[in-house]
Amino acid sequence: MTRNLSEEEEERRNCWLSFRRRERRNSGEQRMGLHLAALFFIISPLFVFSSQVQQQIGSNQNLINDLDSAKLRISQLEAVLEATIQKLDGKTLYLKEREKLIQVAETQILDLQSASYIDKVGLVL
Repeated sequence: MTRNLSEEEEERRNCWLSFRRRERRNSGEQRMGLHLAALFFIISPLFVFSSQVQQQIGSNQNLINDLDSAKLRISQLEAVLEATIQKLDGKTLYLKEREKLIQVAETQILDLQSASYIDKVGLVL
């Protein structure tokens, strides 16, 4: 009976050790699972943030491209404006010259009218 009792104790001891080993292994697996879950919750927002940053960079690149296009268009319009101003200045100068010629012609016409009037009236100067 002593032997039987010691075998029972041995069996209980082995059962207990086996239970403790499983408990430790499960505890380690649970800790590993918790660590993986925590890691997932830490890393997931980083991927979302990274995706948002990439979208923002893409959006910024589109804005930069639009800005470059606008700068080019402004440069082209400035060149057209400069050419138009030069043409307008040339036409303005031409009109001023023509206005001077008209004034000279008016003066000559007035002189001729005066001379013609004097001849009609018979006044001698």
